[in-house]
Amino acid sequence: MTEKKFKWHSVPGVIGVRYREHPDRTFSPNQSKRTKKPDQYFSIRYKIHDNGITKLREEGVGWASEGFSAARAAELRALILQKADELGRPYSLAEYRARHEENLKEHQAQSILMQQRSCTFEHACRRYLIWAKANKKSWENDETIIRLHLRPFLGHYRMVDITPTLIEALRAHLKTKIASNNPTARKALSVSTINHCIFVASKIFTQGRLIPFRDDMPEIPLWSGGNPCQEIKLQKSTAERWRILTSDQESEILRCALDLRVLQVRKRYRTINHAMAFHDVILFSLHTGARLDEACSLAWKFVDLEANRIRLVDTKNGTDRTVFADGPCMDMLLRRQVHDEKEDFVFWDSNRPMNDERMTKVFTRIIRHLGYNDGYTRDEDKIVFHSLRHTYATRQILAGMNILVLKKLLGHKSLQTTERYVHLAEEFLASRALR
Repeated sequence: MTEKKFKWHSVPGVIGVRYREHPDRTFSPNQSKRTKKPDQYFSIRYKIHDNGITKLREEGVGWASEGFSAARAAELRALILQKADELGRPYSLAEYRARHEENLKEHQAQSILMQQRSCTFEHACRRYLIWAKANKKSWENDETIIRLHLRPFLGHYRMVDITPTLIEALRAHLKTKIASNNPTARKALSVSTINHCIFVASKIFTQGRLIPFRDDMPEIPLWSGGNPCQEIKLQKSTAERWRILTSDQESEILRCALDLRVLQVRKRYRTINHAMAFHDVILFSLHTGARLDEACSLAWKFVDLEANRIRLVDTKNGTDRTVFADGPCMDMLLRRQVHDEKEDFVFWDSNRPMNDERMTKVFTRIIRHLGYNDGYTRDEDKIVFHSLRHTYATRQILAGMNILVLKKLLGHKSLQTTERYVHLAEEFLASRALR
């Protein structure tokens, strides 16, 4: 049914306003009385003068069920005529509505910007972690840094009030913090941990320019100012891990990885297959140089034993790389493939994929049981799981591997990072010569 077939009615006592009734739709003008009337559509009519020509213009206002009335329509008509007199040109309800919509959006944007200026670092951390969980494999590390170190010191500050001076105060504060939960240990945070804290804080400011302040308004960024962390020069840590495993130490570690008493696993998990998972992760890292998270997340779909190609995906530097299995590593993978041919991941712990934290705790127990870290107080002097990667790299240099090939296998972006293993190999040979 077209609009022309509707009968229009004038409103008594109201100039330039008329309405038509909907044949089916009804509305209740008074909810308390529950009376219903046909829904009414209001329009306004007024004259415009354009280039000496007078025209009659009619524009629809809206339905009574949407909140419009004859009085509201008359107010809009008066506003249109007043605006036309002020501008000295024809003005329309459509132009008024478009301008009103623009003003509303501008007001909302200004309101959000005002909220942005009052945005606290606490709110920024929450928004950043939402982004990190969806985009960063290592988001849990960032969450720990924020929870333990950044939020307690910076959380109550507004983002606009955080200055380079305040970031320096954060660094000074972190230098006095105790890393261990045991107050008697009096173990200060390492330089690398403090640098990581400042890096995460910087990331929150930088990434805040791409993270929306609110999900319903993606055009407004969480942060649009400068980054106070960029002016902070990070301290260089002169200490590097230097200890690598001897063949005897490797054998002892692998032997203890099969000892259920050393592992201290729960009674219901005390099976040789359960212990074998820890043993095999250690062996895999020793013979491929894989990082702990790379080994734990390795899936069978990226392992081609026939071609001896193992693809490590989503690595620390964001790129994939290929490693190759030698004899002991190949035998281990063939054994696990037969046992876990229906599983998605290569390494399993208690019927679930191997967990980084769980593997770290087990390795720490093994090293503590063997006493390899006795007498060493600095973190960089201790043997940790990452020492397996150092051992692999140093052994490849000793075996004559080209440093560029090793750089590719380890996934280093800089050759300078790989060159430190040359120095470790030289120190290792020197220590053997003195025996």
